[in-house]
Amino acid sequence: MSWLREALAQACLQHGAPGGAVGVIHDSSRIEASFGVRCCEGSAPIDSRTVFRIGSMTKMLTALMLAREVDAGVLGFDAKVSHWAPDLVLVDDAARADLTLAHLLTHTGGLFGDVLDGPAVGDCALSAYVEAGARLRQVTPPGQAFSYANAGFAIVGRIAEHVRKQNWFDLFDATWRQRMGLERTASVWTEVAGDNIAIGHAWDGAGGVAPLAEAAERTAMGPAGFSPGSCTQDILELAEKVLAGDVVGRSVLTHMCRPHVISPVPSFAASWGLGVQLFSEAPLVFGHDGAVNGQSSFLRIGAEPKQVLVLLVNGGDGRAIFEHVKTVAQAQLGLQLGPASPRWPAQQDDAMIADYVGRYGVGLQQAEVSADTGALIAEAISVDEKGKVLKPTLYELRRAGPDHLFVSRTQGQALCSHQRFRFFNGERGFWFRGRLLPEMKEISA
Repeated sequence: MSWLREALAQACLQHGAPGGAVGVIHDSSRIEASFGVRCCEGSAPIDSRTVFRIGSMTKMLTALMLAREVDAGVLGFDAKVSHWAPDLVLVDDAARADLTLAHLLTHTGGLFGDVLDGPAVGDCALSAYVEAGARLRQVTPPGQAFSYANAGFAIVGRIAEHVRKQNWFDLFDATWRQRMGLERTASVWTEVAGDNIAIGHAWDGAGGVAPLAEAAERTAMGPAGFSPGSCTQDILELAEKVLAGDVVGRSVLTHMCRPHVISPVPSFAASWGLGVQLFSEAPLVFGHDGAVNGQSSFLRIGAEPKQVLVLLVNGGDGRAIFEHVKTVAQAQLGLQLGPASPRWPAQQDDAMIADYVGRYGVGLQQAEVSADTGALIAEAISVDEKGKVLKPTLYELRRAGPDHLFVSRTQGQALCSHQRFRFFNGERGFWFRGRLLPEMKEISA
């Protein structure tokens, strides 16, 4: 439909993406549109069957794979991880004993989740990762606090391997491609037939974008979203099957989509279900977003009324592109897909901003918070999946409400996000980009 393609094209051109694909389901109607090219160095067009890397949208698919086992009575969401992944090693024995599948699916396992590299690749990637789990820092006891954890989904993937006696990658392909008929969905995006595959892009430093090198491997971060790929056509079909009860039974889906954890950072999600982000509770809108190596994915599913929006883009400011397309779709069709991104507060509340100054982090993932002429600044230091330290990013923070909630903005991103500080039992922490970073206290001589 022309209005949908126009919205996508305008957003991609404004926010730096070579192209993207979008799909909408509204009642019984399905609308699809695409724009741009798979790679900025070529002319091959994107269409609804172009495969993109879907990033953390994979987490919802991984959760549904385990939910099918719950539906079949094989295990429960409250199952102990130590039983279903006996090869998991953690430094904290008490945490290991208490950890459940639900903790991992709701990001409340207490683990710092961005240990992205693994000791092995291939079919043994997940077994090697959990056996090396002593590398994972236990930030809080299981069940105490939300902290977005990619590592938790590597463990979830390993649980699936133990349950099904099959490696996660083959199980993923058997579930979604063979049983569910999603022909252009794969555990490693390059394993889809043909060359209709999008390439991720990043800013080139000169006002344009450049394609990124892609490493197609079976890694421990597969269940969290590093390697899987899909297309808008398949994801729309997946949403239809989920709503129809063809993936899991309605009672299990209802339980998954209950707000198990209120989100400390509302721009990430209003709350969290079991492996799904809940963007609105009335009406219920669930799904999962993702980003990996210059590609971004967004999924919103509503049951009453029936509504679905999926967007895949291969570069640029993905959130800004999605926000524009979502706004237009809501206006055109009357969709209700959750709130807009937070606005930048008109004034800084300077009261007690010094209370937040400090260094927060785990290992090389750190945020240095400072007060600069009345402004609160967070300098983010992070590492990629290969352990490489990335260039620091500066975020300006302004208080947005009670309970230490702030809005942040940074250069190169059109939209603001929420961040929140935590004061608990005399300790300080910082929910930064969804991760709970404890204060890093200096040790005096």
